[in-house]
Parts: sequence; C-alpha cells; structure tokens
Amino acid sequence: MADTDTREQESLGPGRDPGGHALPLPPLELMERVGQLTVPPGSLEARPALAKLAAEARPWFRPGDPGETYVRLGEILCEQLLEALPDGWSSHGKRVLDFGCGAGRILRHLPSRAPGAEIWGCDIDRPSVEWLEQNLSPPLHVFVNGEYPPLPQPAGAFDLILVGSVFTHLAEGWSAWLLELRRLLSEDGLLVVTFTNTGLSFPLEEAEWHDGWDEDRIGMHVFNSGATWDEGGPAIYHSMWWIEAHWGRAFELLHLQPVGWGFRPGSLYGQGIAVMRRRGGDLTPDDLEAIEPGEPREVEALRYSLRNSQLETAFRRREAKHLSDLVDSERRRLENKLAAQRKRLARERRKLRRRRRKRERAEKEARAYRRSLSWRLTAPLRALVRVAAAGAPVSRAPRVRSVRPRHLVRSLHRRRR
Repeated sequence: MADTDTREQESLGPGRDPGGHALPLPPLELMERVGQLTVPPGSLEARPALAKLAAEARPWFRPGDPGETYVRLGEILCEQLLEALPDGWSSHGKRVLDFGCGAGRILRHLPSRAPGAEIWGCDIDRPSVEWLEQNLSPPLHVFVNGEYPPLPQPAGAFDLILVGSVFTHLAEGWSAWLLELRRLLSEDGLLVVTFTNTGLSFPLEEAEWHDGWDEDRIGMHVFNSGATWDEGGPAIYHSMWWIEAHWGRAFELLHLQPVGWGFRPGSLYGQGIAVMRRRGGDLTPDDLEAIEPGEPREVEALRYSLRNSQLETAFRRREAKHLSDLVDSERRRLENKLAAQRKRLARERRKLRRRRRKRERAEKEARAYRRSLSWRLTAPLRALVRVAAAGAPVSRAPRVRSVRPRHLVRSLHRRRR
C-alpha cells in the first residue's frame, strides 16, 4: 500500500486502539464463525494435506491460543489485501467497507492499517455485528445486511470494498451481490475479492466422489453443495479464466493472483486475490452468468460440474443409506437391550413377591408361636439364657414371674372345651 503514514501504523500496532490498549476479543463462538481456530485431536494425523496446510500457517497459527491466532491471522489477511492495491493508493479521506466482516477479524485492524479512512463493516450474522457495535463502535461503523441485495448505502458510497472469503461460499446470488458492490463503488473505487483456486483444492482430491482439480474444467465449481451454513456452507472454486470472462464483464481486473492469501510469501496455499475497478454500462445478473461466447471450456466446465454433482449425490445417498442402516441397527440393539432389561426386571419382581410372601408366612408363624403355651412356659429359661450369654452373675438375673400350676390347669381346660 502506497502513501500511508507508516509511523502511525507502528504507533497503533495490530489490534490496538489509539491509546495503545489492546482491543477486546469476541467470544470463541463468534471468532470461529469465520474460520476454525482450534484443531481437534487426531485430525492432522488423519489428513496429511491438512497437516501440510497447518505447517504453512505457522506465521499466524498458535496451537492452544485461539485468541492470538485470531488476531495474528486477521492482521496478516488485512495487510495482504491492502498490499494488493495499486501503487500510490492512499487511505486518507477514503471510505472503506469490509463486506462480510464477521466479528471483525480484518475490520479491527483497518483503523491502524488504513489511517485517515472512515471504516465500515457489514455482515449477515447479527450476533457478530451486535458484538462489534458494543465493543468496537466507534470508531467502526457496522450494520447487518440481508441475505440478498441491496445494501442501505447510496450509490458510490465507498472508495474501497474488501470482500474476504465471501464469494468462496456463494453458490446462489453471487452475480447480484457482485453488481451491488459495483453500485456502491465511487467512480475510481476499487473492489478487492478473494476466491479459491488451487491453493485450497485438497478437499477435491480427498473426496471419494470427486475427480480432482482441473483448471480448464473447474470454471465456477460448487463443492459440498449440501453443507449447511453451520457447517461452513458449500465451497466455491474458480478458475482464473472464468473470473476474467465473467467478473471481467463488470470490472477491470487490475491484479489477479491464484494463491497466497493468509500465508507466507511464495506459498502455494491459501485463497487468491482479485483487485478490480468498476466498468461502466448497465448489467444484470444474467449478463454476468451467461456463457462466454467462443469459449469451449465453458461447456466442458458445466459437464464437469454436472458429473461431479451426480457423483456427490450418489455418494451422499450411499452415505445416508449407511447412516440409516447404522441407526436401524442401533435401534434394534437398544430395543433388544430394553426387552432384556424388562424381562430381568419382571424376574426380579417375581422374586421379590415370593420373598415377601415367604416373609409374611414366617412372620405369621412367629406370631402364632409366640402366642403358644410352650413359648410362654419356656420364657423364664430364655431369660436365663440371655443373662448367661451377657456374662452377668446369675444372682443378678432379673426376676421372672413364674407360671403357677393352677394357671396351667385352667389353660388346659379351656383348650379341651
């Protein structure tokens, strides 16, 4: 970036306010909505391509410290977007928009990296924008945008629009958004957009159903189309020739690099960067999406996309069938386990009822035995036995009421009657 006050950048430093204090960090949940910052155990060992990617990311990747990783990555991404601008571009007096800013991964660094500029940001994720409003506004200006255009700003509102990792996930509506950003640019305004080319193509090679990367047949290629936004959404790949043919209808391409965004200089990883200046003329989304006349790679790219979509659909169906079989198997296992537990519980209940009846009979017999004549006749003897067992002298044994003979005779007469 040319003609900027380097001393002011150094005084503010990355992620700091004008007073030199460190800026607050958003919650981890918001930070990871724009990219995963933690690595699950075993994931790098299971995916060698991902392990290579992590090794290339060492300038900013801090294992075990997602906050530091978030700040360092945002700083590098911001610097590389601004470094791609034409020589002589100055930020002073400019209005800059970070489209798809999230919780401010790049936006938080713009006041120090683009001094003298009025900084704006917008995102579709309301919690992220609300956090920015509560913690970093002012000096930042932020607002929530809808899923589809337009934005609430007037035409020509911004001199520079940065779009990091947005069109890498837009399978639908990309042409309408591209034209809306073109509307918001001033007459000499610049649009900086990142895209995915060979630098992050390893998922295509890893996928069981995909034929892999082929620059001539990729065009605009949708991968993992069934992914939800919580899962990161679909991944969009662009060939360089396709960008020149389609994006070039609305913009003059000033700079186009296929890889490197977010990685060290010379790296073959990362997204590509396109720096564009708006062209004149009235265009519609259909104009941008139309097949380029006389370009045989267009038709081949459509065939390639259709073939891999069919392969992905077949794979997803097999995967869904496999998961359904696993669910059915687990359900049967649980049902059998529940039935066995019910049988065991029924047996225990029967055992308990038998024991209860046995105890009740024993208690009934004991009560009858205690009321019997023999039990009462032997009461003195049992008392003596208890005293002897306790070790007390016999002379100290408690007096036990003797049973007189006439009581026995009366009792016998009653029984005979």
